[in-house]
Amino acid sequence: MKKLLAFLALTTCYLLLTGNVAFADQYGPPPPSISIMIEKKVGMPAAKASDPTTLNYVNNLSPTDPRFHAGDDVNFRIRIKNTSNIHQHVTVRDFITPHISPSAGPGSFDGANRIISFDAGTFAPNEERIFYITTVVNAENTFPSDKNLFCELNRAEAHADDPADDSSYSQFCIERAAAAAPVPTKIPLKGAVIPPNIPSTGPELGIALLSGEILALGFGLLIRKKA
Repeated sequence: MKKLLAFLALTTCYLLLTGNVAFADQYGPPPPSISIMIEKKVGMPAAKASDPTTLNYVNNLSPTDPRFHAGDDVNFRIRIKNTSNIHQHVTVRDFITPHISPSAGPGSFDGANRIISFDAGTFAPNEERIFYITTVVNAENTFPSDKNLFCELNRAEAHADDPADDSSYSQFCIERAAAAAPVPTKIPLKGAVIPPNIPSTGPELGIALLSGEILALGFGLLIRKKA
């Protein structure tokens, strides 16, 4: 009997302890969620925009969409959001493709590795921020010699202090300017009468010369008739 009572007492204590733990887990603070989100988009081709925020941004541009040409601005919009429930400090790396060069935006550019790096700051839970980067298409003599149209895929990465990161890609396409159609050489038809050139001194002198020729022709016909 004593052994049975002792077993029941131990079982009751165990249930009470495990129940308290479960109660704490159920109603205590949730475990930290560590995550970050980055979204990179490219602006539709347009005239040089003094305010990049006014452009229409899309995820990708295919070869059938409007293209960029040498000297055009290529604008990117980078949106970062702290999707966790804790504060996070975020840095960004943007990988620039070979045929464009940065011209405006945050951070610094490592030309050797073609990477723009910048500190995006500390984000509160669910806070988001937007950054803009402007690049310009390089000269045509830097384009692939065997291609008139080619596309490039740009990548951006967000890194948090805790082990959380994300990346996003955006594609755009570049083409060579269309070559101007050759101007055909004007060849007069056989037997066509080519009017005399008007002297460089002005049309008045040309008219006077033409009138003189007509008078001389008429005078010659008159002499021939009398003869």
